[in-house]
Amino acid sequence: YFVSGFDIVWRRAPVAFNVERQDPDDLQWYFIARWDTPKFYTNVGTHHSWFAGNPARRIRINIEETELSVEGKLCALREVLFYIPRKTVNIALKRPITVSQEDISGERGIFANDGNEFGTYWQPGWGVTSAWLIITLDPLTAVPGQPPPGHKVGRMQIHWRYPPVNYVVEYEYDNTWWTVHSETNSNTLLTDFANVRLVTRVRITINTVNTDIGILEIKVWKAFPILPPRVEPRSTIWNAPAAAIIDHSYETYWMSPAL
Repeated sequence: YFVSGFDIVWRRAPVAFNVERQDPDDLQWYFIARWDTPKFYTNVGTHHSWFAGNPARRIRINIEETELSVEGKLCALREVLFYIPRKTVNIALKRPITVSQEDISGERGIFANDGNEFGTYWQPGWGVTSAWLIITLDPLTAVPGQPPPGHKVGRMQIHWRYPPVNYVVEYEYDNTWWTVHSETNSNTLLTDFANVRLVTRVRITINTVNTDIGILEIKVWKAFPILPPRVEPRSTIWNAPAAAIIDHSYETYWMSPAL
């Protein structure tokens, strides 16, 4: 899976925990994030979300310390939800695009999202080393009393004609731009990253050094929530089924052994 983000809901929250991912290629475990109890609180709180994505074969929740209660030191987990990009509909395809420059008639801005990642491309001009483009996603209907609408984006790819060197990718939501990805001294021809954000527009800003600027294709996919297909508790000494955290119900939960 390419996991764009996740939600964790506790019934009895721990004092501290961390989350790791197992890489699908080398099978090694890599640290994602850690949560500690805020000052003046007794635990980390019941709801936690993570919005930066990575490829992962498995996600592991490590409970570092549990809170003392009348039953002993324990914690209980209600539900875990993953956000997965679904590469079925490229929501950037042929959407309105604005570019800083298009001096070459056969390499206009519209070729950066025309669905052809091998033949056509946008190039602002010969010898141009600084440029930007903006893609406007389909407008969504606002609902009175609700936050501004946005597409829940989970993954984005940029197919480059030339290495971009230095570039920044930003998402706009509610009239504010947020940097979601950037690289310096990059010689890649494919940018591929995942996270979960509400988005109305996408902006790419490029600053090269000795190469021209060119983008073959831009692809953006939505994130969809799924329950993890399987759960594996580290220990089964406690009669509390771990499958309760992926059963679509906030009424059931998995509980750690009391200490």
